[in-house]
Amino acid sequence: MVKSLFIFGNGLGRSISNDFFDLKRALEHAWNVEDGLTEHQKELIRACLPDEVIEDEDADAPQREDQLEELQRILSACDIISKTEDRLGNGAGEGWLSGHGREFPAAIRRYFHHAACYFLDRDSLKVEGLDSEVKADFSECLRDHIRSHGAHIATLNYDDLLYEAFCGTDIFNRHLLRDGFFKKGKFDFSMAEGFYDAEKEGWFLHLHGSPLFVDEDGEPRKVTRAQLADYHGHGSTHLVLTSVKFKRYIIQSSEILRQYWGKFRAIVPRSNNIILLGYGGEDVHLNDLLSKKAPANSIRIVEYRGEDADLERDKKWREALNRDDFKIVRLENIQEFREWYCPAVGKD
Repeated sequence: MVKSLFIFGNGLGRSISNDFFDLKRALEHAWNVEDGLTEHQKELIRACLPDEVIEDEDADAPQREDQLEELQRILSACDIISKTEDRLGNGAGEGWLSGHGREFPAAIRRYFHHAACYFLDRDSLKVEGLDSEVKADFSECLRDHIRSHGAHIATLNYDDLLYEAFCGTDIFNRHLLRDGFFKKGKFDFSMAEGFYDAEKEGWFLHLHGSPLFVDEDGEPRKVTRAQLADYHGHGSTHLVLTSVKFKRYIIQSSEILRQYWGKFRAIVPRSNNIILLGYGGEDVHLNDLLSKKAPANSIRIVEYRGEDADLERDKKWREALNRDDFKIVRLENIQEFREWYCPAVGKD
């Protein structure tokens, strides 16, 4: 049985370019991109931004996930009211939402999707000096571990760096990682579980979604990267781009993410070798699960060494995970990490 679980955060991208793989930059790009939001849509969003953004002359757009909380509150309220109207049917008389209320969900989802697409548009954006791939020896070492021992991969970001590391290799061609999608992007997690070989295969779970995940004719599917340009600004419901308080709500609202997290919850207690690589420790929903379900002494944290005092950062992790039976590996560049294998893997 596969007993390794590798969780990748945005730090992998930032080890390549700290500037490009920055959410602030993605949010600003989505705000200003050509053929993006209309001025009317921007006004709808501005009306719901916190005072700190509105009053900041240098901040035309949100810059952090926590600043998206009010947007998500209103979006969630609009969704609930719309569903109520649908249940009541046309005979209910005048709708409960105003014109602005009906337009807001499309505006904010268009904004979020453009922001997530930014991380997949590295080539088209032609950023000078950006090396858009992870190091070859880092990728090969990771692939070697998956071939030899198997692993589950979970991502918390929107880039396709790991996808590029696996695409065209035996990792995907031999189905050593499965994500629940089939031909033409059809999503059928139950079918994938039927094909799944627990002795040698792992799961590839985008826990916070992907801009490649879209809805068509009421069904979730995955488009290819080559098709993505035709979907920029899609009203995706499969992106966990919001404040920490609302991430659980988004997960439960998405058929894809709900099943991914269900599988992830089953994987964690069975994993003796859990590596958090490039994860900042800010997602409470993930921390709670690791705190309660991860086996003893199973967690290793791989992070950038930085200038902060190690003792302070150790304390931060103890508080985040509510446990102290973990090890921390600090490197000048997290892509230097090679110790994927843990002797405890395979032992009961």
